[in-house]
Amino acid sequence: MNLKEQEKFIKECMKKNYLFISPSIIRGGEMLIYDNSTLKLYNNMDTNTKEFANKEIFKARYDDDNESKFNLYLIFCGDFDNLKYCDGEFIDFIICNKEKIVGVYKHVKSFERRDFFLGFAQSEIIYKYGFLYLNLEILLEEFKNNNIEFKVDTSEDIYNYGINVDPTSTRFVIRYKEKKEVTTENNQQLKKK
Repeated sequence: MNLKEQEKFIKECMKKNYLFISPSIIRGGEMLIYDNSTLKLYNNMDTNTKEFANKEIFKARYDDDNESKFNLYLIFCGDFDNLKYCDGEFIDFIICNKEKIVGVYKHVKSFERRDFFLGFAQSEIIYKYGFLYLNLEILLEEFKNNNIEFKVDTSEDIYNYGINVDPTSTRFVIRYKEKKEVTTENNQQLKKK
């Protein structure tokens, strides 16, 4: 993308007034779309969301400890005026505005190993990340329809898992809620969610 195209993208994003939302930071002017491949991902957001949700649902059901976790950056596609109604819990704001929120999932696309000081055993692994744009409303609906219990964790405890964890990310904790069979007096089996 050349400089002129880049400036056009930035202007369009500023017009839409994308906001970056996290438990600790709310700021304006964040750039969502910055190249053609990103635009393609964003345009296919609904399809990508369903595919991503299906993978997470499968993982959640067949994981040994029945627990799957991933981080999402949240971009609120509303106006600053909407934020004045955000006087409750952060989770309430997300649930009430989920149709206006884009989830950005960061994943490792590839990595390369770089060796420094030839002749010595010192090396560094450089990770290259890709970003997937997800429709938060569809994502949460998919989990709900498949009896997947989800939680938006905004507590500070989640940032103590390791170095270089981005403190602006919101952690979604996805757990599979297994259906239990209940037998009635007439020996009829009922499925309990």
